[in-house]
Amino acid sequence: MGKFIDLTGKTFGRLAIISLAEEYPWGRPHWECLCVCGNKVKTDGRFLREGRAKSCGCLHKEVAA
Repeated sequence: MGKFIDLTGKTFGRLAIISLAEEYPWGRPHWECLCVCGNKVKTDGRFLREGRAKSCGCLHKEVAA
């Protein structure tokens, strides 16, 4: 397992990291995030760092519209 990276207080796309949420079964941390639209979502830290998680889903809805 790699080194733990604290993402608290950082922003990725439309998501601002609030706190560490839970551990995933394979040991990867999940983070509780606040989206700019006001929704809260939990996501894998790796997805955030790689740019695969950018919003709670509101961005996809806007692009599709």
